[in-house]
Amino acid sequence: MNASIRWNKDRKYKDGNDTLDFLHTSSALPYCDFFFTERELKTIIVQRKLDKLYNCKVESKETEILKILDLIQV
Repeated sequence: MNASIRWNKDRKYKDGNDTLDFLHTSSALPYCDFFFTERELKTIIVQRKLDKLYNCKVESKETEILKILDLIQV
């Protein structure tokens, strides 16, 4: 995750938010079935195929998130 952010020289690394995003991602993907985040972080996760590796559905679009939540609602 960090290497993906650092590779993009035009993007400013935001220590507070980026660090927390990485921590949330690394702790959620291996243990959760779903991970909802912003578009940029989803793109990085999907490009690195971390969603497939951990079998975790990653979504950033609100409409898709609501569909998922409707499906899993008990």
